[in-house]
Amino acid sequence: MAMPIFKKRIIFIFFTILYTLILAEIFLRLIGFLFVNCYITNYRTINKTECHLEKSKKILCLGDSFTFGIGASRKGDYPTQLSNILNNDQEGNNFIVYNLGVGGQNSSELLYLLNKNVDKYNPDLVIVMTGGNDGHNTRLHKWAMGKNDRLAVFQNLRIYKLLYYLICHFTDALQNSSGCDPIVYIAQNNEEGQKKVVIKKNELEFLEEIINYIENGQSEIAQQQLLNKVTQENIWQILAVLKQYNAYTIEERLIKHVLQVYGYDEWLYFTLGRILMIQGKNNKGEAVFINILRKNPENNYIRLDLSNYYINSSRYKEAKALLFEQVKYHGGGRRVYELLLKIYEHEDVDRNLNKILHSLKEYTDITEQNILTIEKELLKRGIRLIVLGYPRKGFLFNHRLDNVVYLDLSKIFNKIDIAHRHKLFAADNSHCSDEGNRIIAENLAIHVRNAFDIK
Repeated sequence: MAMPIFKKRIIFIFFTILYTLILAEIFLRLIGFLFVNCYITNYRTINKTECHLEKSKKILCLGDSFTFGIGASRKGDYPTQLSNILNNDQEGNNFIVYNLGVGGQNSSELLYLLNKNVDKYNPDLVIVMTGGNDGHNTRLHKWAMGKNDRLAVFQNLRIYKLLYYLICHFTDALQNSSGCDPIVYIAQNNEEGQKKVVIKKNELEFLEEIINYIENGQSEIAQQQLLNKVTQENIWQILAVLKQYNAYTIEERLIKHVLQVYGYDEWLYFTLGRILMIQGKNNKGEAVFINILRKNPENNYIRLDLSNYYINSSRYKEAKALLFEQVKYHGGGRRVYELLLKIYEHEDVDRNLNKILHSLKEYTDITEQNILTIEKELLKRGIRLIVLGYPRKGFLFNHRLDNVVYLDLSKIFNKIDIAHRHKLFAADNSHCSDEGNRIIAENLAIHVRNAFDIK
């Protein structure tokens, strides 16, 4: 019996779509492979042509956007500066420094690629800074815990990623706001995109005078001076300075001014909400957070801050609803688990809350578990290892192993004079500027020389 024409058409359309998706996936992976090997690797491999490979010491830098160099100029990331320092000494030492930082990467993803990267580059020393994205990026966490993570396999498809980012950008165009994690936007491997978040030193020299006004109790004069100088480009550096002096009233005024002049900016608006909360203007701060969530329901930072506020205000049902949404959009993480535990202490436990708490508990120690696995694997291979703590957060784990060098960048940065500390950070007040990366590189160079017994 012949198959009906209608069924034949359905089968034909299905296999046409399937073959198209398969070919598109192959094409995107091929383009990605060529891009990484022909552009990024050459761009991030320092002094490769100047060194004799057989005589060179190879250093592999693994991590997220802090390693990649978000916020720094094209050659301002710490691996590039580290290479320049090590290869410019008078001892004739040759080093090749590979920068394999990936914006948004979590510790499970780093662990997943560890053996592949180590086998490919055969490093003498590895530098690791990871864990900062574990709370909101939960990809491959189940794999790291020895479980089958089918969702992560699906999310790793290039077709899925392309459609996701197209939807994010389309949503962003409609709402005139950032619909995705800001790292996704900035982490483009091009010089122009990175220069946008770098402020030249001489553009901020006026801050020295502003600090003097604040220290002398002349806040009104400082505010007027800043209103004449503040722009969308330098607002984050200015806020970083004012934060050191708890000048929240001035911060609030400047942010409102920039939003009025330059238009809506989600992360600046978010900062305004936080500042309003700090000043006790809770209703206004809450209204700001709710407005942002209406524009961008996937903003996990806002949801977590607002959930914490609701818990502190004994509004547990509202907090629980937000945290359940958080699990829906971004999975778990230590902070989600800790906030739900607070609700657990004050509210009758329903089946959904108990179920989510049980599923999230296993994620709370994922950073420590992954870093420990990375350390043991590298030590087993006889590879020297330096583990970095973040410039602001420090270390996100408690253990220490012998034969591993631990360098806490937060302690180093906090030793810098408070009036000049803002120069270490980029426009987002989180990632490092060229100057901040220079300090990281200089401190790393000391430990690298010690690791190779170089004076």
